[in-house]
Amino acid sequence: MKRLACLSLALLLTACGPVKNLDPLGGLGGEDHSRYGFESGVQGWAPAAEGGSCTQVMSAPGRSLFGQSSLALVLDQMGNHYSGSPICPGADDAGRASIDLSASPVDLSARTLSLWVYLPPTGQSSDSAPTQAQIYLVCSAGSVYGNGAGVNLVPNQWTRVNFSPTAWAGPGALDQNGVFLNAGFDPSSIKTVGVKFSASGAAPCSFAFSGVVLVDSLDW
Repeated sequence: MKRLACLSLALLLTACGPVKNLDPLGGLGGEDHSRYGFESGVQGWAPAAEGGSCTQVMSAPGRSLFGQSSLALVLDQMGNHYSGSPICPGADDAGRASIDLSASPVDLSARTLSLWVYLPPTGQSSDSAPTQAQIYLVCSAGSVYGNGAGVNLVPNQWTRVNFSPTAWAGPGALDQNGVFLNAGFDPSSIKTVGVKFSASGAAPCSFAFSGVVLVDSLDW
């Protein structure tokens, strides 16, 4: 059984520690007009169907960069991004949350997706082995996906994560900037938008983080 499932929201959010720039208005204050600002709840987001260490998502009132609230992802034993591979055998320990848009796929051609992430101080193995976040997309052609580059997160502050998807005929390839696209990836018909958290390849396979990360102001 996942150990964090029974913890209260108050305890989980307290575990995040103080957020820089947090004021009574939330983060930098003002309003959040982004597509997914999580001001009125989780807006359809859930732990990703692909599995991993994200066990729950919930609204985090008062914990935000913009506006009044953000999305809290509860992670249980999030680990090295090679988890589940011969390098770090075992379960896939990446933490993923996503929204299902298959009922009405979206065209993200020539768009840049952007979101902000807050990582608590205990969320990485060390400064030389940072935890990373990346945006990923699944297009309508089966399970064909594209990953944005992993962005090194700085603990105890908000970090911006971007992804500008392009069409790719294949074969599946990882470019010099860390973007991976499956063969046949088509950004004009996206059925899933998600965010993924994992320790970088520099982290030991034994590293595991259980706690909460925050996501705010996703837009394109």
